[in-house]
Amino acid sequence: MQVGKSNKTGASGSQPFFHIIQDAAGNDRFLLTSVTPTYFYQFRPLGVSSTGPGGVSIADAGGTDRITLGADGSAAFKTAAGGGVVTIGSSDGGARNETLRFQTAFPGTANDKILGEIIGAPDGGSGGRMSITTMSTDGSRRSAIYSDASQRTTIGSNSTPGTERLNVDGNVAPVTANTGTIGVSGKPWNGAYFQTQPAVGSDLRFKRLRGAGDLDAWDDEAVRYGTFTDAELDAWGEVSWRVFQMRDAIALKGADAARDHYGLIAQEVEAAFRRHGVEPARLALWLVTPVYETLTRKETVSRPTGRTITRKALGEDGAPQRQLVPTGEDARAEQHAVKLRERDLFAQASAEVGERANEDAARAAVLARLDALKASDAELSRLTQALEYRLAEIEPYREIDIEVSEPEFEDVEVEVEEQVETGATRLAVRYESAFAIEAAYQRRASARLNDRVAALEAANGSHRS
Repeated sequence: MQVGKSNKTGASGSQPFFHIIQDAAGNDRFLLTSVTPTYFYQFRPLGVSSTGPGGVSIADAGGTDRITLGADGSAAFKTAAGGGVVTIGSSDGGARNETLRFQTAFPGTANDKILGEIIGAPDGGSGGRMSITTMSTDGSRRSAIYSDASQRTTIGSNSTPGTERLNVDGNVAPVTANTGTIGVSGKPWNGAYFQTQPAVGSDLRFKRLRGAGDLDAWDDEAVRYGTFTDAELDAWGEVSWRVFQMRDAIALKGADAARDHYGLIAQEVEAAFRRHGVEPARLALWLVTPVYETLTRKETVSRPTGRTITRKALGEDGAPQRQLVPTGEDARAEQHAVKLRERDLFAQASAEVGERANEDAARAAVLARLDALKASDAELSRLTQALEYRLAEIEPYREIDIEVSEPEFEDVEVEVEEQVETGATRLAVRYESAFAIEAAYQRRASARLNDRVAALEAANGSHRS
């Protein structure tokens, strides 16, 4: 094997290209064409790569391995220092899924099984979607992370109910502060477990007290602001704390097994505030949110079949791309015959000249006699003419279309779930706000009671005097 480069003329005219690997006879075995030598890349032959004996790698012009295939079956892609991009898929504008699949043979199975796959797909518009899926040995989906062009991410699992389906080692935070919720009105969480109480932001610098401007410090003047109105507290005095069962729990467990809950009824809170001229929608205590339902629709998607197809590589202008490949044709037999005849004539010339005392004179005499024999030898003339004919008729290189292999995809119909508004609403209350107004109501009641007691005591004291 030898590695080198050269410029040759192919069927399409003068086109610089490089010999990457040649065999011992000088025949090209691997070619890499380029219109500028700047783009020269090396293909390292077996046994030369840094991956060890049996490994193969493709290196850049500086000799740094970029793609390596190890003898142990490992593969690696390395980008240039400072960053780079490894692209899976084509750039010809075709709307197709691009799949990176992990596949192996499980013990005790006859066929290869898919461990998982990463699929990037167009969403039909200007964006794309990505899914990462792990599979069970029977080929069914075990878990998946799905992200679409609307920046929505879904994490699902087919694991046993009651086990964790999402584990996070660290903090979970929104991209923008004070945005988003955990759960929605149509799909609330059933409960939550905390080791300590949640911390709720209560910094004056981020709030505006009722009746005041922006205050950055608490002082005696600030005490006058941010108080409840009598109408709000009067309305809250008409709200009762209730005992109830959840209807879905009754449907699941039965009325005797469903547990009792303590809390509020949002409709009762709404009615009490309205009776006292307070708009409940102005209060963060009372919430009305749209109800969503999950609808299933059928969608045609493209999925890999596991097979590959071969197609012609197209250039930016849509024309097929071409490359030069060796034909394997040569004139080695004719060249060998000419060399053998010239060797015989050289031996004959040496014998005719014989030995001479002066070595230089002997060499000159042999060469002169050899030229004479070659000029008059009919057999050498015939062999030389045959070699010239052969060299004129062979075509060492030919131009062919470049073909590329890619995964085959098929269109299949799948069911897709999406959340849509039903037009209905669902009411809710924030219990921390409810506890706050309850405390304020009780404080006012206690203050009024203390005032009455003080007034009675004052009256009784003056009467006794």
